Amino acid sequence: MAGEIANAGEPEAVRSAAKRFARVSATQINALLSMAQTSIPEGTSGALSTSRLAGSLEAPLNAVRAVTAADDQIQTLLNDHAAVIADIKSETTRHLNITRFERSQGTDARAELAAQPDSPAAQRKLERSQRILADSDRALTELDQARTRSDSILASQLYNLAAHYRNLGARLPAPPRVSANLRVSVSIDGVVREVSVIDIALLQDPARIAEVWASLTPEQRDVLIQDNPLLVGNLEGIPLRDRDAANRITATEYRARIERELFFAEYVAGLPQDPLTHLMDHDADIARLRGEIRTIDQMLGDRNHLYAGQGNPVGYPFGEYEVLDENREPYKRNGVVLVGFDPTRDSIITFQGALDPVTGNVAPWVSRVGTFIPGSNSHIGGFEGDVHRSRTMLQAAEPGVGMFTWHGAAMPDIDQNTILEAGKRTFAEVGAPRLAVFLNSVSLPEGTSMVPVGHSYGAVVLARAEQLGLKADRVVYVAPAGLGHDTVNGVSDFPNTGDVNHFVLQARNDVVVGISQKGMSSDALDLGHGKLDPVRAPGVVRLETGFRVWNKPESGTIESRGRTGSHSAVLDEESTSIFNIAGVISGEPVSRYQPDDQESINTLRSGRLTFDIEGTGVLKPQRWISPIDLSESSGR
Repeated sequence: MAGEIANAGEPEAVRSAAKRFARVSATQINALLSMAQTSIPEGTSGALSTSRLAGSLEAPLNAVRAVTAADDQIQTLLNDHAAVIADIKSETTRHLNITRFERSQGTDARAELAAQPDSPAAQRKLERSQRILADSDRALTELDQARTRSDSILASQLYNLAAHYRNLGARLPAPPRVSANLRVSVSIDGVVREVSVIDIALLQDPARIAEVWASLTPEQRDVLIQDNPLLVGNLEGIPLRDRDAANRITATEYRARIERELFFAEYVAGLPQDPLTHLMDHDADIARLRGEIRTIDQMLGDRNHLYAGQGNPVGYPFGEYEVLDENREPYKRNGVVLVGFDPTRDSIITFQGALDPVTGNVAPWVSRVGTFIPGSNSHIGGFEGDVHRSRTMLQAAEPGVGMFTWHGAAMPDIDQNTILEAGKRTFAEVGAPRLAVFLNSVSLPEGTSMVPVGHSYGAVVLARAEQLGLKADRVVYVAPAGLGHDTVNGVSDFPNTGDVNHFVLQARNDVVVGISQKGMSSDALDLGHGKLDPVRAPGVVRLETGFRVWNKPESGTIESRGRTGSHSAVLDEESTSIFNIAGVISGEPVSRYQPDDQESINTLRSGRLTFDIEGTGVLKPQRWISPIDLSESSGR
């Protein structure tokens, strides 16, 4: 019967179903934010980078927004469908009423014709009724078809949205890995015990941890690595080889998680803005996630084929690193040794160099080890740049050198919105103990030297670690932001490094460190890193930054990069400064800083562009010293 399909269903029932897909409540949003905040380690939130903190909060909101948008689509579809049903039912009711009326009129007309067969009026009445009935029947058939089309379109749209929901669900992060607290049998202090990784960590002493770990079979170590890779990968005393194996598991799982976060971030960025997301910096969030994925890809070296032709700026193949064997012959390695990885602490530590196949630690033919500690604006995303700087130092150094790149804690962000972060002491207070424990626990071959190199804020972390008892054979500060806010009269105040050689390199026109050092000094606000100028600190020898290309004045000086550019230019490849840093690491002669002569100083001070004019001290014949005994020497 025409109109039966069109008249089926109740619009209010459809609207009621639509209400089930209401937007996520404020309570649910707050619960998700609380979950995000619990992922931030207690006591370190003040020392998390702005981008890391924002990302921790935005990730669950992006997922909420994506699901909410899908809910909105379903609500809109169902409400639109309810409106269509209501219109069709209204029109159907009108035509059904017409049909009933005209049928009655037709019946009356037929009765009149039966009584008066030749009545023209009765005949016209019957024909009119039949014509209206035919029109209504066609209209009802069309309404049936319209309702069928609407139902079919809705079914298709709901099917696609169901698939979209499944896709969203598949992209949601998997539940965090939970250790099963697996145990292995091991003898500790002559007593055989069943222990987990947590039990081993509770030994606390890295030497004891190393001893117990060495007594395990390879199979037992693998059980513990697989059970709790995050703890094994960041536990001092565990060999670098096994930390690398554990951290590769954590990094791979984290990469999968942030790839899912990237999906939601890109999805939300394409949606119309609303009160839930209008404050989010989607571009920055997406850039951070992409940067972290690229960093992990390069550190692991397991996706190099995806970056064919995308070497770093100087042409090294993506994800490939050169290592020297015991004969000092180079060979290629995919990825670096991942010594530490804990994204919740913004921590990533790597090693470029050979490992002993027996002990899993630094190989015995590596006689000198450097550790580069980067400064502000250093993150997991973009960490490849820090690793590249370490590689630059490694290649400028003599053979037999290995390089750690330490980013074991968050560093400040510096941009127009976060300029004060450079002066915050919290980052150093959190990072310095970690650096000291790490370097003091690294197992090195007998006689191998350790030389930490801190750049900018990294030098603050390094100096603070020295105050806490860090051990080193030589120390280099590069464009340092300070030596710590506590009273430091000179490096002689450091308990374990007070009698070792300290060096500093800083461009003559570097204005960046002045902002974060003396310019922000305030004990009340916990800002600034001490009033002792590292360049003039007692016990610190200043080295020459020199030319952008070593021994080539025509390349320009480091100062030629400008007042802010020179702050990072001291780490440029092939520069005098990078060769001086590498010389300290290697224990080779390095060149002293050459002051500008008085005439040049007067000339410089007479103009407004004082800091934009190159100093002339670098043009003087340079004197060489040995970083081991500081004795004067000639030549190189």
